[in-house]
Amino acid sequence: MKVVPSVNIRQIKECESGDLVIARTRYDKNPTPAFIAKFADSDEKYLIYLPSNAEPSNPPYFIKPLPDMMVVKYDNDYYIEVDHSKYIDFTGKSFDHCGMLILFGERAILRVGTPGEGIYGARFYDLKSGHFVDEPNLIGSVSFGSWCVHLAVEGIEEYVGNPMAKFNFDIA
Repeated sequence: MKVVPSVNIRQIKECESGDLVIARTRYDKNPTPAFIAKFADSDEKYLIYLPSNAEPSNPPYFIKPLPDMMVVKYDNDYYIEVDHSKYIDFTGKSFDHCGMLILFGERAILRVGTPGEGIYGARFYDLKSGHFVDEPNLIGSVSFGSWCVHLAVEGIEEYVGNPMAKFNFDIA
C-alpha cells in the first residue's frame, strides 16, 4: 500500500529551505501551500504562502513564522508548470508584479510580497536554492503570469493530482 503524497508533521525549524509544506495562515483559515525560505546569510526561516486562487490583488507573500509552528511537510519533490498560452513578458518589466515567475538560464525566481505592503516589501525567491536573493539582472529573462505547482510522485506515473497552487495573473 502507498499513501500519496507522502507527508510528515514538522516544526518550521526542522524544515529545509526550498521545502514545500502546508500551513495555516492568520489571514486564511484554510491550509495553504507554502515554500520554506531563508536568506543565505541567516538561519531564520520564512514561509512563502501560495494562495490557491492567487490573482494580482492576492499574490504569493512571505511572513516570518514562529520556529515551533507546525506544518505538513511533503516528502515528494515538486515541479512548476508554466502556461505559455497566457500572459508572458519578454521585456523583463513584469517583475514589478508580485506572483510573476521569472525564468532565465537555469534559474527560476518568484517575486513575493508582504501582507499589506505589496510591491514595496517585495523580495525575490530563488526556487532552486530556497533562498531570498538580490534583485536579478533580468536581461534575457521571460516572465510567466500563469503557472502552477504540482507534486512529483516518483514511481507512480499514473498519479495526476490537482495542482497544489495555481496562479493566473492577467497584468497586460
